[in-house]
Amino acid sequence: MISTRRLKIAVVGGPMYDAVYAARLPAFTAETGIEVEIGARLIHSELNEHLAAAYAAGEGDYDLISTHGKYAPAQARWLLPLDDLTPSGALADFAEATI
Repeated sequence: MISTRRLKIAVVGGPMYDAVYAARLPAFTAETGIEVEIGARLIHSELNEHLAAAYAAGEGDYDLISTHGKYAPAQARWLLPLDDLTPSGALADFAEATI
């Protein structure tokens, strides 16, 4: 369940991604009041391994997993549909395979 005050996230890490998180997460917190904890920031292969191990052990507690469409199918068993959390049409710009 997503906390209204804090999100724990697992994201792809690396130089081109880390700069985005550093720039955008403080702005997100300022706008919403929601603190963001990056619980895992790893390159793709390591992120996939981490998620598989964490969820297999019953310890996966991420509110959000950020990944690329190429890797989403391998993570699908840990993801929940966004249908009840998003307004109608909000996902229209996303590739169907990702959704």
